Amino acid sequence: MSKKEASHYDELGVLQTATREEIKKSYQQLVLKVHPDKNDPSLPTDEQQKRIEAYHTITNAWKILGDKEKREQYDKGIREQGLLQEWPVNAQVDLDDMELDEETGSYSWKCRCSGEYVITEEDLEQGQNVVCCSTCTLCIRVMYAVLSDQEEQDEE
Repeated sequence: MSKKEASHYDELGVLQTATREEIKKSYQQLVLKVHPDKNDPSLPTDEQQKRIEAYHTITNAWKILGDKEKREQYDKGIREQGLLQEWPVNAQVDLDDMELDEETGSYSWKCRCSGEYVITEEDLEQGQNVVCCSTCTLCIRVMYAVLSDQEEQDEE
């Protein structure tokens, strides 16, 4: 992704540390500016459409950040994504080169420190492909191709 995707915090113009009241106030101010009921019929159609899209974006951000549980889950996702993107990768290893433990559904690769990198099929299905050594601080990126259902059937 070449351009950073806007977070719900960005959409509402608040910091991630903002209180619920600060978020609510910003939401209310922004939504008043773009609410469909406030649309000026003399505006060009594409401008009206942009305002409607902005209204939906702002409202969706509020639905997530205004709800304590949804916000906690959202923040957790941001932290996880940050860790995946910022973690230094020491090597790239092809999944086919890793040892498969069919019983546990996990793949492993020996680290130079005698530790082990272990990643599960579930991790891979969730898009996780960076794994740290069980002993040291090194980590690897697991390279693999995602197969379509048809390709999987063809392989069998």
